[in-house]
Amino acid sequence: MMTLSKRIFFVAFNVFCIVYTLLCMQLEVGDFSTPGPGFVPVFLGVVGTVLSSCLTVQAFRQKLEKKEGNDEDKTSLIRLGLYVLVCFAFLPMFDFLGSLISVFILVLLLSKISGLKKWWKFTVLGLATSAFFYCLFAMVLQVPLPQGLISFI
Repeated sequence: MMTLSKRIFFVAFNVFCIVYTLLCMQLEVGDFSTPGPGFVPVFLGVVGTVLSSCLTVQAFRQKLEKKEGNDEDKTSLIRLGLYVLVCFAFLPMFDFLGSLISVFILVLLLSKISGLKKWWKFTVLGLATSAFFYCLFAMVLQVPLPQGLISFI
């Protein structure tokens, strides 16, 4: 059975993907032979929109739970609010702290909010994600990332 908070989450995520895609379309997209800087973001936005639309439709096809005073719904809505808050806090952190530290902190916080209990798991996840994005963007794609506090790298 589907809870109301899950439906709200799927709708909110779908709206996020649509807005993300529309904003990315302001970048030069190009085509397959000569992709522009907006090609990958638009592609990911379209894929995210399609997948989140499927999840949203599936959520509304399932029967809605009718429990009064459901603590799970309240917890899920609080968790959704914290996800949004952390993601908005990430934006100014990115320039100030730099890409490595801010991605690490973002993954740590989102992992903790998601319910990961063991500190070593979300620490390893944060380190691996931060290192992966740094290697992908700075080394492979040669995109200059903000280095922030650790400008010696």
